[in-house]
Amino acid sequence: MKKHVNLISIIGLIAVIGFGLTACSSSSSEDEAETEQSNKQSTEANEKAKEQATLAKINSAIAKDLKLDQGWAEGSLDEDGNPTEDGTPNDDFAWSIVVDKIICEGDTLRVYVKRGFKQLDNEDRQIVIESAMRASYSDINKYKKLDQEEDIKKGIFTEIYLDSTPIGRSKLSNHYEFNWDE
Repeated sequence: MKKHVNLISIIGLIAVIGFGLTACSSSSSEDEAETEQSNKQSTEANEKAKEQATLAKINSAIAKDLKLDQGWAEGSLDEDGNPTEDGTPNDDFAWSIVVDKIICEGDTLRVYVKRGFKQLDNEDRQIVIESAMRASYSDINKYKKLDQEEDIKKGIFTEIYLDSTPIGRSKLSNHYEFNWDE
């Protein structure tokens, strides 16, 4: 009988230890899951911050180059980008005169145009927006490599705004063709 009680005590002790280890293991697994989730969130936050910093650099470069293009279009800058009073307007950059700003937001370009843009015919609108797109590609490519086939040949999806009102966007089938809100 004494052996039977000792055996039951030993089995009970093993069961208690087993449940204790399982509880510890379960608690440890929950801690690991929480740590993994926290690490994942931290990594995602770091990636988002890095992407935002990259977009800020891209947009700063685009803004700087647009200013140069506008100066060359008006003849107010020489070929080195220095102010000049007797410069000759360069028609190759005339498209930039009706563009207010170009913003890259991930996989989308937003081209903000001036009021004079609405008076252009569809062919001239096409030239302006394609030129704005292509002008931004070199700045985007400096910080975020563009795929020649996918990004350049197909084009980056582009939205066109007059002030804060959308007036056009790229077609999904060809980002160099546009649908206009008229």
